Amino acid sequence: MVTDEHNRNLKAIPTMEELRTVVFLMNPNSAAGPDGMNGAEVLSRLRNNLHQHPQYHGFLMAKKGPQINHLSFADDIIIFSSGRSHTLKLIMETLHTYEHASGQLINRDKSNFMVPSNAFNSTVRRIKKVTGFKQRIIYYSELIAKVVARIAGWQAKLISYGGRVTLIKHVIQALPIHLLSASSPPATTIKQIQSITTNFFWGWKNERRKYHWSSWKNLSYPYEEGGIGVRLISDVAKSFQYKQWWIFRTKNSLWTEFLKAKYCQRSNPITKKWHTGQSLIWKHLMKNKHNVEPHIQWQIQSGSCLFWWDNWLGVGPLANFRKHLLSLYLASWQVTSTISPTNLIRPLGSLITVGYLVVLLPRNLSGTKGVRQELTLKHGTNTFLLSVPFYSGEHLEGNCLLMKSLSALEKPQPNVTVAIELVWIPLTIYLFLETLPGSWPNSWKELVLLVEKYTNEVNVSTVYWRKPSAHMVKLNTDGSALHNPGKIGGGGLLSNNQGDLLFAFSTPFGEGTNNQSKILAAIFGLTWCLQLGYTKVILEVDSELVIRWIKHLAQQPWTVKAQLQQLQDINHQFQVFKSSHTYREANFTADALSKHSHKCTTPQIYLTKQELPKEARAYFELDKLEMANFKRRRLKRIKKPP
Repeated sequence: MVTDEHNRNLKAIPTMEELRTVVFLMNPNSAAGPDGMNGAEVLSRLRNNLHQHPQYHGFLMAKKGPQINHLSFADDIIIFSSGRSHTLKLIMETLHTYEHASGQLINRDKSNFMVPSNAFNSTVRRIKKVTGFKQRIIYYSELIAKVVARIAGWQAKLISYGGRVTLIKHVIQALPIHLLSASSPPATTIKQIQSITTNFFWGWKNERRKYHWSSWKNLSYPYEEGGIGVRLISDVAKSFQYKQWWIFRTKNSLWTEFLKAKYCQRSNPITKKWHTGQSLIWKHLMKNKHNVEPHIQWQIQSGSCLFWWDNWLGVGPLANFRKHLLSLYLASWQVTSTISPTNLIRPLGSLITVGYLVVLLPRNLSGTKGVRQELTLKHGTNTFLLSVPFYSGEHLEGNCLLMKSLSALEKPQPNVTVAIELVWIPLTIYLFLETLPGSWPNSWKELVLLVEKYTNEVNVSTVYWRKPSAHMVKLNTDGSALHNPGKIGGGGLLSNNQGDLLFAFSTPFGEGTNNQSKILAAIFGLTWCLQLGYTKVILEVDSELVIRWIKHLAQQPWTVKAQLQQLQDINHQFQVFKSSHTYREANFTADALSKHSHKCTTPQIYLTKQELPKEARAYFELDKLEMANFKRRRLKRIKKPP
């Protein structure tokens, strides 16, 4: 029977001495079982807890990417951190705690630190003083040292040329394989390994190198092509670089997410270029992508294919043809029809459901990707015979949709059929049926040129942030999510009827959705209003859906029901509470504070405008002056060309 005292002991947090006892009772020669954990796991959890410390400043990484503070291996760990003194001291305290609890000591002779080439000397001296580690400058010296040590142990004079070739193929060239698969050493490192290998093959005499009767490049061919069957290290490195691009494009890994967040936040990797100062691995990826990308063909219906940027047709990405829309429709896609656009598109357009994206398909895909079927179209006295390439799926990444309505057409009348090569018609032409002039061009070339000139109308309106009425305060809040779901945070500010700042905040919320971040930001701001004694509050949020949830005008989903109930409980504590929706352009200050929350590890409270982040302070000054912001919205209405 478990007594109350036993229950309290079971629920109590274990002391450091108890943890140390448990760790030392584990078998040092076997992996930890379900009731224990290994040393790397303990140190990893200590590092994760340290990341939440208010005085800890981690390694600067892209906000939308993974926030990595360490990488753990079997008996090694890589720690990413800034060079600030407080941060370094916190890291060393964590390591000392781990040493005391586990009994394992850090080998300081094998431990080192690395800094960028442009780091200040004062930063290097500070890291050496606090950590006691050595700085590592030459990164690939150990690899070269392994090759030299392995060759030094062989008696080259007693080994034939055939034996040397065998050792080179199966021993020397196998040493850097693991490193080459994970990184790309500089060309100087590869040349140095090749030079050491070449000298070993030709040998030495009287401490002088023997004459090289042929270059190593000429020898690095298969036996059938006149070589000795070895490979160039540079070729091996190149093949692994090609594989790195393939992994980067096709797999979701920590390495892939990190590179995409750092270099590809606003564009596709296909369009990126290498710039001075970027990493060596990214330089190799950008250099080799043009050779690898044509050999990567994406499978339709795989769920990961991008319509414009992935090679799903076998002729390259469609984005390469966007600047040549005319050739896309007429030349590259082989549109063959003896019927004028007016006679073909008008009857077909009457059968297309609005919203379907209809494009032309190349002729060479019809025989390999699907089955051709004969369909007919009858419109008045005209009957057309359509040879249709049908696909097994109905969509391709949500951008293409088959005209299924054509399957219910009437059969053709004898001797009045006209063969059409393709049945998919440009949707842009169909959508403009009512807006194009009454007389259409009679050629496809003139029609496509005319369609290119059409654009959507844009409506521009002014939006203002208004000060609250007398005896009221206004709370503007907003939430931000790096991904949905993903890392979320919130921000907001409270202003009086003069527009003065009463307080503002930026706070991270952990993981969640975009809607959850907006609700949590409102809860955080209203809670502070109560603590500071403000009981007449106007809440402004740029999410109309959240306002409808608060006012019970829309059904509340179960994912946010608990947060909304907490928000309602807080609202009942105010003497006067009003909530309203505002446009995002009138909520820029709260939006800037919410984005700033991703740089914070703990809640940040600002009591004066001088304490605000730079961007938020600028928006606050404009709002206080009630400056106009411009809201632009693209309309469905089509603007006719001049």
